[in-house]
Amino acid sequence: MSHRLVTGATGFVAGHCVRELLEHGYQVRATVRDLDAVDRRTHLVELADRLGGAVEFVQADLTADDGWDIAHAAPAGW
Repeated sequence: MSHRLVTGATGFVAGHCVRELLEHGYQVRATVRDLDAVDRRTHLVELADRLGGAVEFVQADLTADDGWDIAHAAPAGW
């Protein structure tokens, strides 16, 4: 199973991309601005559970360089 990176995963369009990827068997690494804002990504976790997929969240913001090395790194165990 291969993986894909979705930036801004809690956004409307990105959320649909995450769903499509999960439905087609991809594992998803998703960037969010704030890992502590769990309530903003609950629907994605529930979606992955319902579809039997995997979604991993990493903190990264398009306006800063921090976090992108982790976002682009090969997922451990995937």
